Amino acid sequence: MEHAEGSAVEVTAAADTHAVAVVVRDSGVGMTTEEAAHVFDRFWRADPARARTTGGTGLGLAISLEDAHLHGGWLEAWGRPGQGRASA
Repeated sequence: MEHAEGSAVEVTAAADTHAVAVVVRDSGVGMTTEEAAHVFDRFWRADPARARTTGGTGLGLAISLEDAHLHGGWLEAWGRPGQGRASA
């Protein structure tokens, strides 16, 4: 929500007897392909100059990825600058 720049954040979920899928999408600042390659790195922040009062520690997505792997799943993130981001 922090990077959605006031735009709506859309969460879509679907499931069957074997799997659950969740997609989160916004129309905020987006990210480059290079940034997307690092979003799951521990302590990585897209804007390291940003005050620590916002933006977190850079651990949330790294923990989420590990949790997904431990449960036999996967996690992806992608986006385009100025067009938002999505993760599944």
